[in-house]
Amino acid sequence: MKIQFFTILAMASFLSSCKNDRWEAIVYEDKSDLSEYKILGVFDSLENCRDEAVTYLYNNNLQSVGDYECGLNCEFREGWGNTRICEKTEH
Repeated sequence: MKIQFFTILAMASFLSSCKNDRWEAIVYEDKSDLSEYKILGVFDSLENCRDEAVTYLYNNNLQSVGDYECGLNCEFREGWGNTRICEKTEH
């Protein structure tokens, strides 16, 4: 039984590493109000996501009042009020 569990776990880990990661840049123009946000796009790396978000904040003079996060493989979940769920988020 333990061998089967570890085999399944290893396969799941391998399959998850094969998928293409998608990072979404999410910008909050007012970091005190996280209910208002803008999705800038989807990127193939965390670095590209961060670059786009920081550039947006800088170009719009929002560095001191805004914030951002990059979400990995995000999707909307029905039944959760169309909440966006990400595997993880990074700043």
